[in-house]
Amino acid sequence: MGATSNGAAISTDFPVWIPSLPKENVSGILPVVSNDGKSVLLIFSTKEKCRAYLDASGTPTEYVARPIEDSLAMFGLLVLLEKKGTAYVSLDPIGQNEITVQQIAKIREAIERAIG
Repeated sequence: MGATSNGAAISTDFPVWIPSLPKENVSGILPVVSNDGKSVLLIFSTKEKCRAYLDASGTPTEYVARPIEDSLAMFGLLVLLEKKGTAYVSLDPIGQNEITVQQIAKIREAIERAIG
């Protein structure tokens, strides 16, 4: 399942992976801040890509790659994060300095339309 909105897309199959502390709720997700000071949720299409990002970015070793199993779980996560002030989503960021982001609201809306 992919999510597309206004020409911007995050398209991937599930599960997807997020960097997070093990056994934590949304507060354990790796905090990343955009240039405009807004929170970004990093999403990876494979566990290996998530792990590689964690290794390359110097993230503390207690962070792990956690799966998001399906679009409904992703929708719920996006709703919670949006309420907590997360503004963007980035799929498979390849570097620490420059990442492409999509508005979390647009991705959430696309998933909501897809799951009806």
